[in-house]
Amino acid sequence: MSKYSTPAWADVTPIPLDDGSNFYDNDHPQQQRQHQQQEGGDGVSGNGNGTYPLATISYPPNYVEATSYLRALMAANEMSDRAIELTEDVILINPAHYTVWLYRAKILFALEKDLNKEIEWVNKIALVNLKNYQIW
Repeated sequence: MSKYSTPAWADVTPIPLDDGSNFYDNDHPQQQRQHQQQEGGDGVSGNGNGTYPLATISYPPNYVEATSYLRALMAANEMSDRAIELTEDVILINPAHYTVWLYRAKILFALEKDLNKEIEWVNKIALVNLKNYQIW
């Protein structure tokens, strides 16, 4: 059972990553062209940049889920304790995710959290990730 399938997260609709990998339908190119024409396109150029993604990143499922919830909270500009907890989850999986560090800082200042506790936590992360330039 996922941490985010609890009642505390029931009001959040995760926003999945759009890496462009679903832009083309190789199995049904004719239907894709028709759909693009119905949407006002010419059926040739499409809505994207006209290329397949060069390489999509295969993220671990727990990271995909956490960042989907992160995007939802960021879109809502939520400043809460659960948002701080979520940023910690994402940082522990990917400490180089600079956007989550900035969002975390905004939350900490908005909620007037004890920054000394934050420094203690950041120092622990920094010792494990010595070359992480996103740690502020």
